[in-house]
Amino acid sequence: MNINGLTTPTFYHPNGGSFLDADLPILWVIIACRSTEYSQKALEMQQSLYQGQAHYATAQSFNNIGVAYIELGDKVKGAEYLKKAYIIYLDHSLGDKQIQILHEWLVSNTPEFITESSTRMFITERGEFSENILQIQLKLQSPVLNELQKLCAEKDGWNDGIILSGANSYLEDNYLRKQLGDLATEENLKIAKELCFEAIALGIMSKLEADRDLGCVIGFAYQYPQLLKIIAHEHPEYFVDGSILQAVSNVIGDDELVNSLIGETLHVNHNLD
Repeated sequence: MNINGLTTPTFYHPNGGSFLDADLPILWVIIACRSTEYSQKALEMQQSLYQGQAHYATAQSFNNIGVAYIELGDKVKGAEYLKKAYIIYLDHSLGDKQIQILHEWLVSNTPEFITESSTRMFITERGEFSENILQIQLKLQSPVLNELQKLCAEKDGWNDGIILSGANSYLEDNYLRKQLGDLATEENLKIAKELCFEAIALGIMSKLEADRDLGCVIGFAYQYPQLLKIIAHEHPEYFVDGSILQAVSNVIGDDELVNSLIGETLHVNHNLD
């Protein structure tokens, strides 16, 4: 696959189509899922090895995962991974060619990120990734996750005062069960809500720091406090950034855990001149 020069392992069908095209064999979707799973597990090991430091060795994993998620239909999630890769490469002054490639992609797709200085607080740990999680994400991507990302990138996205019209309406059990279809078990419903939380965090982080509104993540925290604690223990990467984790630390109620999950903070300017 090639996105403005961004490359990832052999996910792309040799006929040139995306793997979500209806006429492509399901085999290519399986290859995509497997490749994403392997990249996620590689990143999990790297983050454990480097104890939450934004080591340049993790940048390629961030890059690979980002490209894969863009191809799977989650541009916001993919872009966040690419931003992390870019920031690490830039901070370490390594991979000039890759920095330039990423810079060009970000200019074309998230130009506001390039125009301002940016900060990322890296999460130190990741939960176990599985094909089942990815299959649930694929089910929910268009009808739920993309919509949550849009709503939570704006102010008052959680609930605008009209019943069932804000981001919270997408987390209703019956609605999620309908979207999950034959995957609608109780365990998968829990996973679906965890992915919804990640989509909320991604929506917030897609904005410039001065424009971020934490209302959606705080709304989720107070409506689903027990689930939030489970996310912190089982899938802390769903917080996306340490700033999101800090914003709901009082609901989690475990300062030692929160502090242990926040790794290195990188603040960089994007000017390549």
